[in-house]
Amino acid sequence: GEAGGCAPQQRGRLDIRAPSPDDRKLRGHTGVVDGGSGTVGMDTWVVGNWKMNGSLEHIGAYVPALLSGLPEGWDGTGPHVALCPPFPYLATMSKQLAGSAVQLGAQEVHPVASGAYTGEVSPAMLREFGVSLCLVGHSERRQYFGETNPGIAQKLHGLLEADVSPILCIGEVLAEREAGRAEEVIRTQLLEAFR
Repeated sequence: GEAGGCAPQQRGRLDIRAPSPDDRKLRGHTGVVDGGSGTVGMDTWVVGNWKMNGSLEHIGAYVPALLSGLPEGWDGTGPHVALCPPFPYLATMSKQLAGSAVQLGAQEVHPVASGAYTGEVSPAMLREFGVSLCLVGHSERRQYFGETNPGIAQKLHGLLEADVSPILCIGEVLAEREAGRAEEVIRTQLLEAFR
């Protein structure tokens, strides 16, 4: 299947600077960032998490189509755009995104800089491939791989030390929501991530 369940549109250019038809809902899904100005505010991000999808052939077609669909002269202001492919495709996508304002992200990281951790990837390794963002605490990582809030906090701090911006994923599962514990779960995830 297609990454994220969709293919780039070939009809015209995307106007990512135009207000969303549902701008209030979009503002509710923004991140708190320091965009280099020294002030903290809200920025909107559109991040494509490819999960365990894609191929070299798909990237070869998708990335150029995405880039050609962005407004001419777009410099990354307004909504920021990032792609998070699986690890094997980071180098290829890094080359294809070079010179564009689309940022490269990773889906996972190990918090330690180096060591005997077979199969793991460090924040510094990600940085070396041009990765500027990394997902941390995704619900699938919590559910299928048993990631915990303290482990997620370690990853978050490891990324920050390597100058890779973490995208902290938080949220409750259906059973927690139905039990009326959504706010408690989210509060705990946030507090424990920044310890």
